[in-house]
Amino acid sequence: MPYTAGLVICNWLENLSLHFSKSITFGIQGLRPDLPKNAHPKLLELMQRCWEAVPDNRPCFSVITSELETLLQEVQITSEVVNGT
Repeated sequence: MPYTAGLVICNWLENLSLHFSKSITFGIQGLRPDLPKNAHPKLLELMQRCWEAVPDNRPCFSVITSELETLLQEVQITSEVVNGT
């Protein structure tokens, strides 16, 4: 399932509609979508870890959720500093 989480993040960033059947084909064939340009480096790294060839090396959902929450907080803090709020 983490592989699918990586696809969801990628689709969200690229605003694509990568259909479920295409996602399954990607997984079966060992393919990975192109990484979105201009995405946060930590988000790109998380997506790549979700797509590890060996499923046991992929993060579990609790790790994915925790890392996404941490990244959101970091981005919000950075935005507040930049905007002076």
